[in-house]
Amino acid sequence: KRLRVTTPKGTDIAMVIHPRLIGSNSTFDPKGRPDTETSPGTKRPFPGLAIGIHPEDPVSGVIMVESIYPGLNPPKVILKDPLRIVIEDHWATEISGEYSDWVKEMLVKKGDENSRWLGECMWGVNPKGYPFGWPDNVGSSVAYYLPMHNRSDMLHFALGMAIGGAKYSKLHADFYTHKPT
Repeated sequence: KRLRVTTPKGTDIAMVIHPRLIGSNSTFDPKGRPDTETSPGTKRPFPGLAIGIHPEDPVSGVIMVESIYPGLNPPKVILKDPLRIVIEDHWATEISGEYSDWVKEMLVKKGDENSRWLGECMWGVNPKGYPFGWPDNVGSSVAYYLPMHNRSDMLHFALGMAIGGAKYSKLHADFYTHKPT
């Protein structure tokens, strides 16, 4: 199967997806199982709070980043103007726009040779997720995790290590888009 993601801000990227590599992850467990079974990254059947897709080759296109995961300590979480990441054959070959110098430096300082690998595409599926941009100031990354990862009108792409991904990297950098189709 082939997936094409677009957003009103200009994201347009396509990838092959394999049905066996689609799953959900969640820190919410209504049965109260131990955290080891419900920690982020644990693949579980639907429904979860985010649905993970591992991009398969060919993967190419443009991601217009509207938010950067606060756990990376960016200068700004919600961007006024989108950051543009061009993906060619699975790799981020161009990064431009607001805070692009910071992103490139972060990929080098915190990452390794696989930091520019597009490792995952994850859709939030929680219909009661917090509104986009909540909270409106930079707080702890935990405060942002649920609204940004699990909101049903959010999608995030990760460069570097993916949950169960094909490439190893010591970095996992999440970048968010809003209102994906």
